[in-house]
Amino acid sequence: MTRQTLYGLVAVVVVAVLTGVWFVNNYEYRPVRKFVGYQGESRHNPLMAARRYLRRMGIDARRYAPIMRDTRLPLTRDVIVLGTNRLTITEPITEKLFTWVRAGGRLVVFARNEIPDDGANTVEDKLLDALGITVRYLDLENREQTQYGPFGVSIFNADDFIWAGLNPEFRLIVNERPGVQILAGDNKGAAVVARSMGQGDILVLSDRRIFNNGKIDDEDHATLLWWLVRGDRPAGKAWLVHEDDMPALYAWLWERASLMVLSIAVFIALLLWGHAPRFGPVIGLAPPLRRRLVEHIDASAHYLWRKRQSGRLILAVQNALKRELSRRHPGTHDPAHLSTITGIAKNTISSTMRVNTTTKRETFLGVVRLYQNVYKKL
Repeated sequence: MTRQTLYGLVAVVVVAVLTGVWFVNNYEYRPVRKFVGYQGESRHNPLMAARRYLRRMGIDARRYAPIMRDTRLPLTRDVIVLGTNRLTITEPITEKLFTWVRAGGRLVVFARNEIPDDGANTVEDKLLDALGITVRYLDLENREQTQYGPFGVSIFNADDFIWAGLNPEFRLIVNERPGVQILAGDNKGAAVVARSMGQGDILVLSDRRIFNNGKIDDEDHATLLWWLVRGDRPAGKAWLVHEDDMPALYAWLWERASLMVLSIAVFIALLLWGHAPRFGPVIGLAPPLRRRLVEHIDASAHYLWRKRQSGRLILAVQNALKRELSRRHPGTHDPAHLSTITGIAKNTISSTMRVNTTTKRETFLGVVRLYQNVYKKL
């Protein structure tokens, strides 16, 4: 190793050591929490945190199947939290919900927080329209004078206001109807409305996302949810509905006709299995049998007889007999000559030779039998 190479290696080692010391003095390893989005059930269920909170508070909270697909509603002492846009809920389903409320149930619904496309300041909501409540969208001009801070909700027997950070862009315009009580709002409209109906009531909030996973911990949202579900109610269950969309076709078929789907699947599997190629020789297959010539002739004769072609069979027998007569007894072959040769009566031979076709089995057998006797006595 030359001196120049040695100096180069020493320089590289020194630079590497100095770089390591500088990196250790200026950088350190520590874990950093970073939001990566919701995982598992929370990705498709925005009310998952609300359900778990209610369970910790001793309330039996459960997920509820889409109302449009369920034929039965829960007990009237229970509460339904309908946190959807209700685009697929029809008038019969709406009336069924109202009947359930009149019997003593409580329904918690949220206004549809959608900006109108036609430039109007109201949002279409058929369920709230039936209650006499209109959802109002505040445009940019009105929003400058709109309350942005939390609303103080005066609800039931609560000792103090419950503060809720409701969406400032939407308000509830309440028509004058009996049993309507505004629990929170400002000069632009109501934010929380209670509507008594029969023995039950319906609570309407202007913000659909107030109890979502990311907002349940804001302000007094969790407390407000507890008061809505249990505040003045008997011990019952809370049913949280987070979707009411039409299911996918495969899910709908499995729910409505699972036996038919299974039957079709088994049929397709058997069909594919039957047409699938098989590997190796087939076991136990006997070699094909070669039929005798007599069997082919017999089959042809039966076919001609079934097709009423007995004349062709009789003609074939006559031609065979004529060939044999020409070979053994050349000359004239009239009935008298045949009677002399064979000893068979002339009239019998004459009447038989006049038969060209027949459909009677006995006649046909008699003709053939006579020709066979003549052939044997040649």
